[in-house]
Amino acid sequence: MTCLIECNGMTNAQQIKKLLDRSLIKASTCRLPGELTERGCSYAVKVNPDQLMQALGIIRERGFSYRRVFRIEGKTCEEVII
Repeated sequence: MTCLIECNGMTNAQQIKKLLDRSLIKASTCRLPGELTERGCSYAVKVNPDQLMQALGIIRERGFSYRRVFRIEGKTCEEVII
């Protein structure tokens, strides 16, 4: 299982990844799968589910924004309401 944090663009995703890396949270950037995006090409930050809440707390604390959060397990994907 993995979690994707949908970002407000590629630069935003890269900044959030760097922020999480500095906070010792393993993160990587990726494109959001096409079936999940409403705006064509969207970017996300991928994190482990056990670090999701910590990552979101750090993102908010530092004033960054994000759009939505998804949990992906196999071929199943669901939006996480936080």
